[in-house]
Amino acid sequence: MAGLHLPVDILFRSPAEVPGSRAVGVVLSGNASDGSLGLRAIKAECGITFAQDEATAKFGGMSRNAIASGAVDYVPPPAEIGRRLGQHPFLIPPESGVPESETLPEGNGDLRRILATLQVSTKVDFSQYKPTTIQRRLGRRMMVLQIDKLADYARYLQKSPAEVAGLYKDLLISVTSFFRGQL
Repeated sequence: MAGLHLPVDILFRSPAEVPGSRAVGVVLSGNASDGSLGLRAIKAECGITFAQDEATAKFGGMSRNAIASGAVDYVPPPAEIGRRLGQHPFLIPPESGVPESETLPEGNGDLRRILATLQVSTKVDFSQYKPTTIQRRLGRRMMVLQIDKLADYARYLQKSPAEVAGLYKDLLISVTSFFRGQL
């Protein structure tokens, strides 16, 4: 990648490297793949990511490549991105009364039910994963779906094969070390 200038990836790298930064990445109209690696880095640190709906972009390359990277949580048109950002728990101050769902309650049957659902569907046993990693990734998925209670998420997961795949992918996402060598 020598000689490539990827300013959006560089911009996204900073908040992605701050653990617990509650980073949000938004890729809008543009060409090539700038932003894709940065969105992966943000998502790896449990941030939330958006890409403009390609159909609404003057130049769809950046959105298309970001979406293809698998690092995008939401793909709305620009006006919808603004609306969602205005309502997103990452961007609403805690004193507003909106409960923070970044952390999960410790030990109950809902977490075991979630891990069992994952194991049945994916044949991977996540019960030995680091508990904080599981909690962070579950919290991220719950924020993406705007689900506040672990029990509600466990029920949703049992009814949604697409969400099982999304959680599985989030749990397996690599740390940002792949990114540091790219810039």
